[in-house]
Amino acid sequence: MSLLPRPVLVHSDVRMWPVEDLPVVLDPSEGAATVAIVDSGIQTGHPLLAPAVVDAVSAVPGLTDGADACGHGSMVASLALYGSLEHKLAEREPLRPAGRVLGVRVLDENNNFPDAQLWHTQLEKAVVLAIDAGARVINLSLGDAGHPYQAPAPHALGAVLDSLIRQSNVVLVVSAGNVMAEEHEGPQYAARLLREADARIAPPAMSSLSLTVGALVPDDWQGAQPVRESVDHEYLGRPGDPSPISRSGPGVEFAIKPELMAPGGTYIHDRATNRVRTHQSSGRVVAVEGADPERLLDLDLGTSFAAPLVSHAVLKVFGRYPWLSANAARALVLSSANDVPILIEHDSDNAAKRAQLNLSGFGRVDAERAEFSDEHRAVLLAEESMAPDQVHFYEVQVPDSFYLPGRKHLRVALAFDPETHGSRLKYLASRMSVFVYRGCNVDHIKAKYAASGGEPPADLRNVQVEPWPADRDRLLGANQAASASWKNRWTRGKHDNVVVVVRNSSRWPHPDYQQGYALAVTLEVDPESAPPIYADLHAQFEVLTEIEIEAEAEIG
Repeated sequence: MSLLPRPVLVHSDVRMWPVEDLPVVLDPSEGAATVAIVDSGIQTGHPLLAPAVVDAVSAVPGLTDGADACGHGSMVASLALYGSLEHKLAEREPLRPAGRVLGVRVLDENNNFPDAQLWHTQLEKAVVLAIDAGARVINLSLGDAGHPYQAPAPHALGAVLDSLIRQSNVVLVVSAGNVMAEEHEGPQYAARLLREADARIAPPAMSSLSLTVGALVPDDWQGAQPVRESVDHEYLGRPGDPSPISRSGPGVEFAIKPELMAPGGTYIHDRATNRVRTHQSSGRVVAVEGADPERLLDLDLGTSFAAPLVSHAVLKVFGRYPWLSANAARALVLSSANDVPILIEHDSDNAAKRAQLNLSGFGRVDAERAEFSDEHRAVLLAEESMAPDQVHFYEVQVPDSFYLPGRKHLRVALAFDPETHGSRLKYLASRMSVFVYRGCNVDHIKAKYAASGGEPPADLRNVQVEPWPADRDRLLGANQAASASWKNRWTRGKHDNVVVVVRNSSRWPHPDYQQGYALAVTLEVDPESAPPIYADLHAQFEVLTEIEIEAEAEIG
């Protein structure tokens, strides 16, 4: 728990924001990607949305148009276009949307599907409509919290969405779903979220090829200052912690879900009544108001408003690198993630981190890190395909900064789009793994893998880097990320290269099948203690273009 923070906006100002005080909105960049918001519709005439709107349509009979009757979809759309809005509104500097937006309405004025019996079919139709309209990113801030997903069996709706993702080369972003305030008995919430079956992710969040997003407690500057504050009110969680709102995984075949986190809101603990509840301004995020024509802005909370922050990051990646595949965009967004605090208590730190994987995934998304390298952080990207039971080897030269004192980090992220089968217990056609070695010749590593039948050779363990999470946890899913850090300097002559090994293990008989994937390798040094890294690596690679495969081998 923590005392209420001090947001940059005031509640009364948010509720009464005049149109003349909104930032100037520029047109999206030429060729900007489109995000489809499959939701309650969008308010196409809102000053913050209008310059980016492609269209607003209904995908459900009985909903006559794509207008937003409850405001939910417009809030989601604004966060997908701009990211978190509080500082942008306070500074009133010109805004440029990260892309264009298509509203696809499936929810009524009560934020529900009009026919609960047909919602799977209606959602599928809406996603197909978005794909046909050219959307590269599709945001689903909706779900069936009344029927939480129970691992490990495949789910029919998830299988439909995964098939559409693979066929259409789109990125689908899905909210994890919400746990209501009244379901919490007090301020200690993290263990319950992982323990209770009724707190599992809400369909369609189990979709294996989607990026599923959980909520974090908002940052200090988010939300709005209340008119009156009470010493009896305390946040559940500290800013940046996993939120009590957020549902937990795992996904199909126990894959890590959600993969990513973003600020979405939290509840307060009212000590006067010993009750967990919502607050009208604290613990919320600010976004566009879409239903009330008298207001421009509103506050709300939920994983619904965390998911579009990941969609925003994907939009920025496609805006900067429009030629990339959906796999590559997912890999770059996964590579951007920062660690979130560990709330679970366990016998060891590693056990606590592993226990929390299905609450906070690989960490907090960072749209700027997804889009850019910088002087002290370089991202190398490969897009390739491989046959069943094959291994690819990549070699990365070590930058000079790694031989100096100070913290240094290596991160790998992998995204792939295997065929899926909703009636098989082995849902994914293949599983992929990433292994990292340092200070060892790539030909030597290749020979060892060939001799071991593709399994990680035991006699290479002395040169193997063990990024976290471990491969045994990562390989269960189609979205993966892992990192390793060092405090000490690396040794010249001993640690002169890094070899990254990608292994594709076939699970179905399919000899002609080529599995596409994207691999992002990030090297980073502490800017306060090390010279820049980007120029050093740029001399060796075209950063954010393909890393060349050093070798490949059959393992079947």
